[in-house]
Amino acid sequence: MTQLFSKNRKLSLLLISSCVIFYGFNSIFNLKKTDPFLEYCKNSDAYFLFSNTNVTYSQRWSNSVKAYVSVNNKIVVNTAKGVEDYAFLNLSEKQTNQITNIKIRTLKADGSIVELDSSLVFKKKANSFQFEAISYPIPAVEPGDTIETSYEYSEYLKKSELMSYVDLNTKLPSLRSQYSVITGAGILIRYKPYNDFPEPKILSNDTLVNLQFSMDKIKGVTDNEYSCLPCDLPYLYYSLEKRDSKPRSWLDVYNEEFNFLTQPLALDYDRSSYYKRWKRRTLGKA
Repeated sequence: MTQLFSKNRKLSLLLISSCVIFYGFNSIFNLKKTDPFLEYCKNSDAYFLFSNTNVTYSQRWSNSVKAYVSVNNKIVVNTAKGVEDYAFLNLSEKQTNQITNIKIRTLKADGSIVELDSSLVFKKKANSFQFEAISYPIPAVEPGDTIETSYEYSEYLKKSELMSYVDLNTKLPSLRSQYSVITGAGILIRYKPYNDFPEPKILSNDTLVNLQFSMDKIKGVTDNEYSCLPCDLPYLYYSLEKRDSKPRSWLDVYNEEFNFLTQPLALDYDRSSYYKRWKRRTLGKA
């Protein structure tokens, strides 16, 4: 009797557990199925499943800094227009001549995989050892397919180039986008977010510092002559400095880095005298 009760109890617990797991998975599935942002993505021409960029700065013996950049993306293409607009590998001339690893694959909706032969992509300029910039159609992409892009390149940077903007918005919506800045212990990272850009996740040890800037469920943006994207969208500015150097104030950063946008002397001749007065007044403040 006791053994029978025990067996029935175990069977009941097993059934209850199975039901909980089933309804748990079912509820997660339904949540994903009814997620408004996912529906928005599926109704777009294409969207990012994820977009990851990692930049690692390394101090060299010659007092210069080398940056290693790795890019990993997955784009789901929904429509024929999405194929026409986004089924391309686009790399600048600077990137093509510093690239160390590249892998481009088309993950077909039927489960098959088509890999891009990179030897067909890179072409040297006439009478030169340098490669041209790349805008190459990714093969075999149809609506419903996923483009998987992975490449790495490196570059040596001057002191004036140890800075960048992080803007995770693109024309395509993204389920998750991340940008990581990684440095050695001898380099200090200073950053400042704008328009409610999220604070980074900071991972550090005795030798490395890793700042991970990320956003989820990012809508695609459309630029036009009446919009000011830097005024509205969240973004971040960061700079790298030696730990023993005197840090620049954000007023210095503003006047040195942002003048092209905020003080367009060469673009607005009618108001150039006003901009010059404003600049002198701003620089004169403590």
